[in-house]
Parts: sequence; structure tokens; C-alpha cells
Amino acid sequence: MTTQQFLNKKLKVGDKVVLGLKSCKTTCFFGGYKTFNGVNEDLDLAILPVFYAIGKNGQMIKRRPSGDFTTTHFFHEIMSVRKCHKG
Repeated sequence: MTTQQFLNKKLKVGDKVVLGLKSCKTTCFFGGYKTFNGVNEDLDLAILPVFYAIGKNGQMIKRRPSGDFTTTHFFHEIMSVRKCHKG
């Protein structure tokens, strides 16, 4: 997925999404973007989307979907992202 394709999804922090990576699919929360200081010509390297796990009660928790902490992904690692419907 390109950076522009991802940004066109217009996700908001806290949106529950189905994230398709090259190796797996997972349902998680979109947590915003991690940015880096300085100038970078490549938008794919200047910002990274952040994702959080879903807790036992369905709330967003500060743990990555597959481990102990938050997780970031380069846009080229993301194959698809789809916002979950409420309800």
C-alpha cells in the first residue's frame, strides 16, 4: 500500500481496523502516526502508522496486536486496511 492510499482512508485515532500485513491479518486499533524530526524526502520513512491491541473489554490498550508494546509499520508492509463497522 502506498502512503497516499493509506492517508486516503482518513482513519482517526481509535478507529478499529482490520490490518492486512504481508504475513498476517489482525483486528486492532489505529493509534495515529509516529513522526521523526528532520527533513526526509520519502514520506514512507517520515511518518509511520501506529496500531494498538484490543483489550479484554474491547478497549484500546497500549500493547501491539502481536506483542508487548505499540507497533509501527512501514506503508509498504501494509497490504490492506479496512475500518470495522460499529455494532
